[in-house]
Amino acid sequence: GNVEESLMGEDLSQFEPLTVRITNILRQYPDGGQILKELLQNADDARASDVVFTFDMNSYGTDRLFTDAMKIFQGPALLAYNSAKFEEKDFESIRTLGDS
Repeated sequence: GNVEESLMGEDLSQFEPLTVRITNILRQYPDGGQILKELLQNADDARASDVVFTFDMNSYGTDRLFTDAMKIFQGPALLAYNSAKFEEKDFESIRTLGDS
């Protein structure tokens, strides 16, 4: 048969292996993905049992932001989660960021 018959029932959606996707994300960061390595190290230091990275391809509205400067942060985004409990000392570390 023709092309239509040979393609019927086949999944033609795009597929990208996770390793390729992560590599491409790392290439988009100016520091070569050092931020992901840092997030993994932080999770390990906090003894997290789970670490999840999600690449959110969505873009969100910019009509109701506090400032126009926030428009560039409305997507896409890389979200990072780890299962470690955020302690008071962690808040203090953020508060004094850059002091060390």
